[in-house]
Amino acid sequence: MSFMDEFSQLSVASQAVAVTVCASALWITLRLLRAVAAFAGTVALWLLPRRSAKKTDVDSEISTPPRPRKEQQPQGVSIKQLMKSAQKSKLGTHADKHATSKLAIMGLKGHTAEVTGLSWSPDGTALATACDDRTVRIFNLADPTAKSIPFRKKELRVGVQDVAFADDEQHVAVQTKGLVNAAGLMMLDFGPKEPVEEWHERNVHNKLLGLCLASSSSSKAGYSVLASCSTKTDLRVYSSSGRLLGHMDTGGLSNYMATISPDGRWVAAGTFTSDVKVYEVAFDRLGAFTGIKLAMALKGHKSKASVFCVAFSPDLTKMVTASGDGLLKVWNINVRYHMDEDPKCILSTGLSLLPGKCYSRLAWGPEGLVAGVCGTTLHFIDSRSGEVVDRVEDAHDAAITCLAWSSSKLRSLHGPTHVLATGGLDGRVRLWAAPQKLV
Repeated sequence: MSFMDEFSQLSVASQAVAVTVCASALWITLRLLRAVAAFAGTVALWLLPRRSAKKTDVDSEISTPPRPRKEQQPQGVSIKQLMKSAQKSKLGTHADKHATSKLAIMGLKGHTAEVTGLSWSPDGTALATACDDRTVRIFNLADPTAKSIPFRKKELRVGVQDVAFADDEQHVAVQTKGLVNAAGLMMLDFGPKEPVEEWHERNVHNKLLGLCLASSSSSKAGYSVLASCSTKTDLRVYSSSGRLLGHMDTGGLSNYMATISPDGRWVAAGTFTSDVKVYEVAFDRLGAFTGIKLAMALKGHKSKASVFCVAFSPDLTKMVTASGDGLLKVWNINVRYHMDEDPKCILSTGLSLLPGKCYSRLAWGPEGLVAGVCGTTLHFIDSRSGEVVDRVEDAHDAAITCLAWSSSKLRSLHGPTHVLATGGLDGRVRLWAAPQKLV
């Protein structure tokens, strides 16, 4: 029996189904043949040898030159990362023009990335810097007027956030950036020919980022005290030997600044809230550590106004604070706090900045002189009147990140002077003479 005979014996419904199936199969076959033909044509074009003869004028008009092939980027490195690395490599390498201010002494060369922290040695003749190129440097500034300033450096395997001199000019504490930027703390000894790591505590803030590190030059126990602050509310105090003395929760949602008094007695933190908490690091008469407790709070800034920076006076009797409420305040903390006597605000003045701006860092220097920075602007302020006695509008080419006063006078072209060091995102460290209006 032929195919047509079998087909004719089917019902009308079955015949319709059979026709539909056959038509669908034929349509699919034609589509496949067309796709195969197109693929074969593409392969043939790629396999044909390129013409080596000269093109005619007509060919030249209708043809377009081949596009240059882009250089292949290293696998796993994005263009954004490459651009950031290229930008960092330029920092600190161009000629240092310094600022035009008469207060500028000199700039320190050698940094290849952003400077994130600096600290003077207890004797005031050496300056340690933390750089985002994972390097800690110590500059010998016994003579800042020298043509070449010698320095030593230690390259680390982890990032560097901040530095602080410890017991002497050879020991430098470092706040590090560990795995996923979790903060760590280590002590470096620059005494040997090759600097060595004495101890290293990792993840000191429970996987939180580090904000800043501060140290005292002494304490009742005879060693320096370190204060390590996180970006959240964690604040920890260590001895220079690496012993954890205590940790506090500042309770201010986030920390903006923490510092320690030169004698190692007081630790203060500026936070998201408007009050500044001051803790006492207590020792007994024999120098044995006895604990850390909240001693007082500086209350006076407007509510819901964050306190961005705090600093102790060299004589340990006062503090200065700056807040988002647009005020700078000076406090007398030489009070009988154990008898519930509150610290007194002895000066409150508006900031000499544009509305909405605030100092990001403060440093209390000689003769009541306070240095404050906002962006690239540097101010020298009389703590007795709140007057800005001198200013440098473009102290750095990018935002200033840190500043500190030398504890002793150093040489300059105008004679011995107290020196302020500043570091910035431009990869520069600059030295400034104190204005003579006060000192």
